[in-house]
Amino acid sequence: CSSDLAQAEREQLAMKMFASSREAIAIIDAERRLVMANDALLKLTGFVADDILHQPYDLMHTESQPEAFFQIGRASCRE
Repeated sequence: CSSDLAQAEREQLAMKMFASSREAIAIIDAERRLVMANDALLKLTGFVADDILHQPYDLMHTESQPEAFFQIGRASCRE
């Protein structure tokens, strides 16, 4: 079906944008676990994906990260 193909193309485009974005992006589930992180987020935080995926989002909170970084994430989780 052409609508299924269009949906698959949109999803593929979204994944490419997520992966190539220079902005740090985290996808967090309802239990506040990190589901996906793009390369920009990993570079910003210094973490390796295997170490933080499926872990609580707050795990990334370190002294080197500004509190505003986490306030934005916490606010997004409540929405």
